[in-house]
Order: sequence, then C-alpha cells, then structure tokens
Amino acid sequence: MSQERFAELAGVSKETIGRLEQAVGSPSLETLDKVALVLDTTVPILLAKRACDEVAVLVAELPDREQEIARVMIKALSEHVRSAEPAP
Repeated sequence: MSQERFAELAGVSKETIGRLEQAVGSPSLETLDKVALVLDTTVPILLAKRACDEVAVLVAELPDREQEIARVMIKALSEHVRSAEPAP
C-alpha cells in the first residue's frame, strides 16, 4: 500500500506516515490509534513490536555470553510480569 493511500485511510498526512516509517519524532496517541485501526491492530501491540525490535538490536550487538545473560534476564522479567497480572 502506498503512503498516500495509507495516510488517506488513517486520516493523517503522507508526511506523518513517512515520519512513522523512518521512526522520526514521537507521534501522538491519536495518530498511533488511527494507524492501528488501519492495520487492524492495537496501539499496545504496535508499541510492543517496536520495543521488541529495539531489544533485539541491543541484544544482537552483545558478545555471545552477554546475549545469553540478557535472554535469561528478559525471560525472568517476562515471567515476573505475567505472574503479577491480575487474573481475568
């Protein structure tokens, strides 16, 4: 899909979509919500994807031993957060 078409569907400017694609600036929550609607997802999922990508880059730059330590720490943090969540 072109930037023009995506921008039209989201109700934002083509420039806004360009900035999002290049990760320039900080979009408003309203803009993120509009983008999420077009992508048929949610803002938390969009943000989680970006955070995941950032963590992957950081870990990939570490030496092998530190990568394993980071993996264990992230797994432990994830388990801790899940155990602290209220039951549905």
